Amino acid sequence: MHIRTGVMKSLSDMLTPEEAIKSMQSLGFSTMMAGSIAEAVSYFHSRGEEFREYWNKKYSSLRIEREKRVR
Repeated sequence: MHIRTGVMKSLSDMLTPEEAIKSMQSLGFSTMMAGSIAEAVSYFHSRGEEFREYWNKKYSSLRIEREKRVR
């Protein structure tokens, strides 16, 4: 599955950001690659802001928790 037929298509088909992310996760991207894809989707897709807000809400809190454990 290509990114355009995954996340972007999912959002265009009016799926939720969560469902769009699941389509990306099934491709086995690294965390860095997934973050780059999320950034591109949030910039180029008409529902990008909605996607970005969901992404940040879900994944920023995980990053903060990991950083707390490292300290």
